[in-house]
Amino acid sequence: WYKNFPVEDDRIYQALLRGRLDVTRRNHLELELEKSQTQVGRDSVSLTDISGEQTDLAEQHITASADHTFNRLTLKLTGTVADYNYENQAPVEVFDPAVADFVPFQDIRDYREDEIKLGSTYQLKPDTAVLLEGVINERVYRQPIDSAGFRKDSSGFRLLSGMTFALTGRLTGTLSGGWGEQQSVDDRLSPVEGPLIDADVIWQPDPLSKIEFIARTEIDETSLTDSLGAIDYYYELSAQHAFWRYLVLGTYVSYEKANYADDPGKACRLPHYLVIRPIHYRSGRW
Repeated sequence: WYKNFPVEDDRIYQALLRGRLDVTRRNHLELELEKSQTQVGRDSVSLTDISGEQTDLAEQHITASADHTFNRLTLKLTGTVADYNYENQAPVEVFDPAVADFVPFQDIRDYREDEIKLGSTYQLKPDTAVLLEGVINERVYRQPIDSAGFRKDSSGFRLLSGMTFALTGRLTGTLSGGWGEQQSVDDRLSPVEGPLIDADVIWQPDPLSKIEFIARTEIDETSLTDSLGAIDYYYELSAQHAFWRYLVLGTYVSYEKANYADDPGKACRLPHYLVIRPIHYRSGRW
């Protein structure tokens, strides 16, 4: 909470219920229910008002999955139904010359997403495995046509392959790459497509230090009327060190870029961050 800048206040919560049933040693069923609220900031790919308050985003989803292990091969099927609801800000009216009157403007980004994911992991060695993942999804908007007359409903897919590894006990992580595409039902809008990069690699030069690299790619929605969305690339490099038993300090630098479909000129380079912060501090044993 900010004393002098209440528009920057963060109102975030999450409620999560997760269960797992071990049918056999090789078969498992999982169910997850979640409801959360976050804020969509002004550096977001999808925004409505850069001068007003941050927009509350309410998200709820249900996820069910089943997996089976065949010796070294593990297959997992996951289905998710998610609902995204953007809070409407204070009423705004825009003059429409076609009707010679003011028309109320509301947030029209609310949508539901249905997703099915099939993942496979093959264990080459106890500390090395290769993975392959395929995802198909469908996004349906509550308001099917935006203010410019475009239909934003879409369907898409993602294909990723990579590996998980643990080398010498000091270098561990996951690396994967692939291709993703989101195609609108409106042929006038170009698809959001491009390479995907996901990574989480940790290097521990000694027991007291850790260096971590994170990369992730998401196909995001946008409030721009002439674009279906953007591919968002995020990279982060962080380091931390335990100076004493009860004090661990860390720093990180991050970079984020969003490439919009239909208009490369709208490529948005989001802010870089260089932060030094205490990872955690303990004054006692617990």
